Amino acid sequence: MSTDQLLRDVAAITSGTVVDDDTVTWALANVTSIRSAVSGGAHETLWYPACGSDLLRATVAYDASHVIGVDIDPEVLLQNSEHFRQLGNAERVTHSGDGSRHDLDMHLDGKDRHVTLICGDARDHTPARLGLSEVDVVHIYRPAQASGGGSRGERQAITESLLPHTYAMVSTNGFLVLRERSLQPGAVIGSIGELTGLEELQIVRRHPFTVLTGYYESRNDVMRSSRDGVIYHKRFSAHPLAIECAADALSLVQGLNQFAEEVEQGEFGDLGWDPQTVDAAMQLESRAGLAASGLREIGQQLDYSPAWGPRARRFVAEAIGVTNGRINQLQRDVNASLRVVADTSIAFSRGTLSKQQALDKMGIEQTVTQRPGGIVIGPRNTCCPLALQIASGSEGAIRIAQHIAGANLRLPAVPTIDPGLV
Repeated sequence: MSTDQLLRDVAAITSGTVVDDDTVTWALANVTSIRSAVSGGAHETLWYPACGSDLLRATVAYDASHVIGVDIDPEVLLQNSEHFRQLGNAERVTHSGDGSRHDLDMHLDGKDRHVTLICGDARDHTPARLGLSEVDVVHIYRPAQASGGGSRGERQAITESLLPHTYAMVSTNGFLVLRERSLQPGAVIGSIGELTGLEELQIVRRHPFTVLTGYYESRNDVMRSSRDGVIYHKRFSAHPLAIECAADALSLVQGLNQFAEEVEQGEFGDLGWDPQTVDAAMQLESRAGLAASGLREIGQQLDYSPAWGPRARRFVAEAIGVTNGRINQLQRDVNASLRVVADTSIAFSRGTLSKQQALDKMGIEQTVTQRPGGIVIGPRNTCCPLALQIASGSEGAIRIAQHIAGANLRLPAVPTIDPGLV
């Protein structure tokens, strides 16, 4: 079987419960993009905790020789085994006495492969406990029950965030995959690679229906969604404290980004704001100040190190610039939103726009939002902050928007770093 035919077969087998040309094309693009991205690094061993039925795709996409998949659902073992059998290449299959482990040996695409399927909690079956000090690829995708640290011995959480113990599992020149998404969904802190050794590589992300781990309103919504994905190449191994600092800093940046999104959506209750009395500009300044203070404190943890201190200071300075930029962007967008809603309201009242055209112009769409409490279906601001609330005549939202738009925000100073220090 040619490599091209193999990839197409894998795409068809793993593209979900309903196979159509668009879905298979997307699945094929995902596999081929990953193969290209990892070609310049190490990818012989792969560890996939909470793998679901996704192991065949990962095996072929990363072109790994030894693959370890762990999942707490016993049905997963059967599903993955069946996927490999559909290719007709499983030459030897062995099972543990209690049925909790299956080992498959095969020759696939010119290489001998060994696949280990383990039924159990991924926190109890780490690479180290299987006799591997490192693996070349750590692949994490919605680990569900394994995301909690638990209380049993040395159990450590498996999450889609940057964690020191997960990072340490990856060999130098290997790859860290966290839901095939960027650690920085907003503005990018370019110097993160200098601090962590992680180089961001672009791929086509996995099709959501490969293993259905989220809620999607319709197949059309899925096909319209972004296909941009990311994996990380570990170019060098950073100091463990550098990884802790980067992880803590990213958490602060993401927290401020979430705060800004709540403001944009008018979620004042979640923010603890009284729309009639809150000083919104002061709240923005306060959150930016807290983020900057926290970032500076994080960076100081590496001040003792001549090698890592300058990298941390540069990273922190850039992170403060990013958080300030997010607040400034929020202010600009609110200002623009006030103008858009005013112009659209006039056009609608004159009859030159239909209701749907007016909603489209203001970026108000019926969307599905996944929240900790469950699925929320309803109108949402997609491009104009507070547009829904302003157009609905909410006096509190109008007051907050006008206050933010007209404020002379005083944001934290961004530290100046001598580029020669790094």
